[in-house]
Amino acid sequence: MKTTIPALFLSVFILSACATKDLPSSATAVKAKLIISGEEMMCLSEEEEECQEVAKNKCLTNEYVVIREEVEDNTFENDKYVLTFKCK
Repeated sequence: MKTTIPALFLSVFILSACATKDLPSSATAVKAKLIISGEEMMCLSEEEEECQEVAKNKCLTNEYVVIREEVEDNTFENDKYVLTFKCK
């Protein structure tokens, strides 16, 4: 019984550490995020090309209208590219 509790605690700790989805800020596995509001969609990413690819893949005709395009300049984090678009 005395060894079962620490072993159980250790296994739960290891499984929870492996199941986390947060990656270090230096990891490059961050993909574009898509926010949908009615007909308009907003893509957030560190790279412009990722958002353009998401927009092409999301629209059935691969054509979209850019409503707004901007780059958020962050001092302590990576810069963010924001693309607001609407499918044709």
